[in-house]
Amino acid sequence: MSDVLITPAPSFDEPVEMISACHGRLDAQLDTLRRLAAWLPEHGADEAARQAATAILRYFRVAGIKHKQDEEEDIFPRLLERVGADERRGAEGLVRSLLADHRELDASWAELESRLAKIQLGQAADLPGEAAAYFIQQYRNHIQCEEGMLLPLVKRVFSEEDLMEIGGRMSQRRRGGVTDWSGAGAGP
Repeated sequence: MSDVLITPAPSFDEPVEMISACHGRLDAQLDTLRRLAAWLPEHGADEAARQAATAILRYFRVAGIKHKQDEEEDIFPRLLERVGADERRGAEGLVRSLLADHRELDASWAELESRLAKIQLGQAADLPGEAAAYFIQQYRNHIQCEEGMLLPLVKRVFSEEDLMEIGGRMSQRRRGGVTDWSGAGAGP
């Protein structure tokens, strides 16, 4: 048995671990979305549904955006700079695929976001189940790819200095110091 009761959350000094922890929080929000879609037919946009919609919207409009910025602005470009010639083609394909996932997730999110905003206000009592299920599966596949392919590659290729710089940018971004991403209102 461990002497620690609570596992400490990763810090900005551990950016890869922070990204992985964010994946866990994303998965929890996806589970809330799944439960909300199942809840609405019987209960409508009651207080529990409005709270769930609020939590999902808040997460994907704030943390989800910053997570995507971490990847697109810091992780992906640096990875392509650091990867060796023997891994370049694979890394380029991985980054292209993950960027395509981001665009596809944005499109799926747009369909759900407006409905969730109405549920949040109690103005709608349904959520297209197929759209929610598709978004959830898309996102879980994306997370699995990042956990299984991207993060192990990052751990292998990045130096301690790379990780410290990325952690610093992640910290700045969450304090509002890095705001140069044009798609900030677009989605996760």
